[in-house]
Amino acid sequence: MRNLTVLLASILFPALSQADTLVVDDDGGPGVDFTSIVDAVAAANRGDMISVHDGLYPAYITLDQALRIESAAGSTSVVISSFVMKIRDIPAGDEVHLRGLEFVRLEIDDCEGSVFISEVRAGGIAMNHCANVRVADSEIWGVRGCPWDYACYPAASVSSSYAEFLRCDLRGDSDFEGEFGYDGQSGLVVGPASIVHCIRSTAVGGFGGRNYCVGGGDGVGGNGGHGVHVMPGGQLFLRLDPGAALGSGGSWEQGCNGDGVRGYEMLNEGFVQFVGVTPADLDLAGAGEQEVVPLAPYVEGSITSELVTLTVHGRPGAAVHILVARQPALESLPTILEPLLVDPIRVMSIGVLPESGSFVLSAPLPPAMPPGSRFALQALVTDEFGRRLTNSVIYQIP
Repeated sequence: MRNLTVLLASILFPALSQADTLVVDDDGGPGVDFTSIVDAVAAANRGDMISVHDGLYPAYITLDQALRIESAAGSTSVVISSFVMKIRDIPAGDEVHLRGLEFVRLEIDDCEGSVFISEVRAGGIAMNHCANVRVADSEIWGVRGCPWDYACYPAASVSSSYAEFLRCDLRGDSDFEGEFGYDGQSGLVVGPASIVHCIRSTAVGGFGGRNYCVGGGDGVGGNGGHGVHVMPGGQLFLRLDPGAALGSGGSWEQGCNGDGVRGYEMLNEGFVQFVGVTPADLDLAGAGEQEVVPLAPYVEGSITSELVTLTVHGRPGAAVHILVARQPALESLPTILEPLLVDPIRVMSIGVLPESGSFVLSAPLPPAMPPGSRFALQALVTDEFGRRLTNSVIYQIP
């Protein structure tokens, strides 16, 4: 599929820059630029890559420009032991990438640009007023035995933001080791004015704590957290494989003056669209709106050093266009019958889906592309249910 190769080149080559790679290793040594992530961030210029070797990095890190911070080994063996890592004020058009890190908590605030997070392990992620946050292949597990500062936190909370969680495991804070009856927290909270896509992910509420009536309080045991809590004004688009479970609510605990109540798998006070699962399949509470969409289209992808592959799934006979960009489209585009060069998105028609409902698209990578270059593929599918964007696949050239 040469046309896809050409479109990839048109997306990637203009994006190339003279970005530097800064090497961080807490042990020092030849080829190492810094022993501290904080020093590397302070020295980095917009668009630079910070490659961090395995180690323990006590640091309080704030990012306010386009940077990449990645584990040199590609695993979560880079441990940032500060309480909070912050990303804030990223301007439109800029990107922050985090991959292969472990940290206690990440806060993302007031970002008009994009934040891409993959293969991380964290105690919590919170975002507020963010245009585009994507979290993939990550474990977001709250602490067991909170509170840290007399407060428990959801694993992931989204407020006034657009976010996507792909193949993530979200587990809210628990207080089962406490003695003051704090409530367990939700795996995912979709706050007001938020749109969240949760794809092939799990969400589990934290356990409530037992209350021994020590040090005051009402003496009531802690409530269990919800797997997912969609608040009024929040929108959740949930896609699971048939037969897959979303998660569970957290269990309650006893108190000297009364017991808590268990959490639900989902509490919906906003809007939820279900794909691959129905409301009847969940332990669901709340009077929010809900919609069940059958056979929603989606894409899967893979990449090698020579070949990029995208598989499109949908209803037989559906018309499919492929979107090629450096970051995913957030809103549906008009149906386009011929390839059209529209910066920053390229569009290519691949026809209609066969009777199998799946189509595999493969193409050679453009030559001479440097490792680490990223791009996104997405499908615009038109069938009897209308025109719909699929999820996106973020590729990184190995």
